[in-house]
Amino acid sequence: MYKIPIYASIVFSVIYFFNILRFFLGLTKKNNIIINDKSIPLSIIVAVKNGGESVSRMLNNLLNQRYSGLLEFIIVDDCSIDNTKEIINNYVERDPRFKYVSSNIGASYLKYKKRALDAGIQSASYEHLLFTDIDCIIHQKWAYSIAKCFSNNIDYVVGHAYVLDRKSILNKFQRVDLFMLLFASKSMILLGMPWASIGQNQAYTKSLYNKLNGFKDIASCLQGDDTLFLQLAYRNGAKIIFNDDMDSYVVSRTELSLKSFILQRARWSGDANIMWKFNVSFYITALSLWVMSASIIGLLFTNYFNLIIAILSFKFIFELLLYQLGMKKFNEKIKYIDFIIWSTIHPFYVFIMGMLSFFNFKWR
Repeated sequence: MYKIPIYASIVFSVIYFFNILRFFLGLTKKNNIIINDKSIPLSIIVAVKNGGESVSRMLNNLLNQRYSGLLEFIIVDDCSIDNTKEIINNYVERDPRFKYVSSNIGASYLKYKKRALDAGIQSASYEHLLFTDIDCIIHQKWAYSIAKCFSNNIDYVVGHAYVLDRKSILNKFQRVDLFMLLFASKSMILLGMPWASIGQNQAYTKSLYNKLNGFKDIASCLQGDDTLFLQLAYRNGAKIIFNDDMDSYVVSRTELSLKSFILQRARWSGDANIMWKFNVSFYITALSLWVMSASIIGLLFTNYFNLIIAILSFKFIFELLLYQLGMKKFNEKIKYIDFIIWSTIHPFYVFIMGMLSFFNFKWR
């Protein structure tokens, strides 16, 4: 009765462990980025929806950017019903580099954040486009750090984001989980097989966006403005790099409640069900992790405790090695307690997120 689930758990666990080894290999490779010394013009695009409580902080971050080249800050208001528009216009009056743009001018076949971003891109005056989220925190040299990556015909720059360290269990899980995702992202880029990007910290050229017909091919997807768009770029021969300069790091929003965290990650996983159309290797790895996690939970109700212990032990060891190497590569302090918390919760989290990926969670 249990033979098929047991065989499936073993096979998919092996697939997952093999990919952890790939991530480990990728992180050991040197990230050779040719530095661009020219101060190229930059368009920084930030979409916001009902961001009255956080928009001023981001706009101040943009205002304080240390960059000698031309800058414009395109703030796209996605039909906010609070005082977001008024706050943005106050900055527009103070500094001509700020532009207020309504998401309504974005392509009509797009929805949610992709339409807002399309409106910003169409309004951009410059070739090189930088993106972050309204509730993030960026370093004063963020724009400079990304701009210097655009050399040697680079089309796409994937950046790093992290969560500030706090005391709650939710925060510790979120922090380690985001690190692990970005370790995998950097690793696969260094191996020449890009998997994922993050909308909180990425950049690409306007020429690339137009070449791919914008977000048209992923218009029906819930999100897609980062990882799926990266896959389209990769399939069309774009040159993609990972920027691991510390000045480029972005501080991501700390989720203060379990509900907000689940909604965020459910949106992130919303496109997982169609990843097979874009990157089979990525999809198989995600599927193997889900099957392994589901098997661990399912086997708890059987007598196969030795198998559970074996899978969990290998999972813990492989992921711990990846965590240690990744934290060293990103100059972060290794916190074993945080990792143990993440590792304990992770199988249940993966199983739940896999189930929630079938639901449509709109961008807020």
